[in-house]
Amino acid sequence: MKILFPLLFILGANSFVFSEDWPKWRGIQGNGTWDGLAIAKDLKDEGLQRVWKVSVHPGYSGVT
Repeated sequence: MKILFPLLFILGANSFVFSEDWPKWRGIQGNGTWDGLAIAKDLKDEGLQRVWKVSVHPGYSGVT
């Protein structure tokens, strides 16, 4: 019974999540387009607010 509620919650919450599915490379149509929230074209005069920061150390690959 203790596992039933979390399991039902996870399965039920999955039906309320809306996102665009990318089942293959570069999206559904294969052209890399995204029909999501609009991205701001102009920035405010004071700039962007930093949300988080982490130091990156050298490694075997780039950031990507």
